[in-house]
Amino acid sequence: SAVQKAYADGRFQGILCIGGGQNARMAAEAMKQLPFGLPKMIVSPLISGKRTIEQFVGAKDIILKHSMVDFSGLNSISREVIYQCVQAMAGMVIHPYRRVDTNKTKIGMTMLGVTTRFADGIVKGMEKEVVCFHANGTGGRCYEEMIRQGVFDISLDANLHEVTCEMLGGFCEGAPGRLEAAGQAGIPILCVPGAVDVLDYYFEEGETARPDRFEERKHVFHNANICHTKAFPEEMRMLGAEVAKRLNRAKGPVTVVLPDDGFCEAGRKGQALCDPEADQTFAEALKSELDKGVRVLEVEGNINDKACIDLCIQEVQKWIEKR
Repeated sequence: SAVQKAYADGRFQGILCIGGGQNARMAAEAMKQLPFGLPKMIVSPLISGKRTIEQFVGAKDIILKHSMVDFSGLNSISREVIYQCVQAMAGMVIHPYRRVDTNKTKIGMTMLGVTTRFADGIVKGMEKEVVCFHANGTGGRCYEEMIRQGVFDISLDANLHEVTCEMLGGFCEGAPGRLEAAGQAGIPILCVPGAVDVLDYYFEEGETARPDRFEERKHVFHNANICHTKAFPEEMRMLGAEVAKRLNRAKGPVTVVLPDDGFCEAGRKGQALCDPEADQTFAEALKSELDKGVRVLEVEGNINDKACIDLCIQEVQKWIEKR
């Protein structure tokens, strides 16, 4: 596009759109073609109300500001809005973030609230920097995009919840093709099936209608709106086969870590989503479909336990030392 060419030619260091709905949408599509880190801002009266920000942001780092007023002529309010936005953009362009230590090994990792203890343990235990992505449908898409841009050297993909949502539906839909970018890039993949057993639903306040077979599923409310439910064994079998198929296509080394006491905090023994049969069905389907070249490590305990965390740190550390 013209915007991409202008950026490649070094003609600008930041991009700002001030306008109505159509202008904002057109600008958003242009901004989505530009790299991470370049300042991008959209100011519009359409950035409010019952509209999703997906249309404006997607998987990019675009700043949105609600203008309050329309831009049909300048007035005291629109002038102040425009002034603030121009100053903000100027500040980002004049004082850009300076990246350092570009030769360090970069590790990307996925996580979710139900695997937070695992993520915290990895971040604190690794000597190298670990960048976490929240696997909520957008986070996984951002993760895949940044892998394609060559940002990461190692993928610690420890939350496959978006694969479950892609195949079965759920609140965290929006990241199709998970596991594929790292495989295509040929970087090492350490895969832990965090929250692969969780099928989630979102309920508006006061809503009483429930999906089919909801009452049959083990479930626990994450908050007032989001309910985590357990996938059935037949669904877990299908998920195991699909994850294996995607990992088998990887061009680089792959290691899978399988904890035997649950893939999320609520899945451990005695908790609301504990279902050893379903978990074992997933594990067996995965192992039976994986190519012989994929290394599988089984560990006692829950994904959030120290044993699983330490094992994953050891495996990643081996790849770092090889580099």
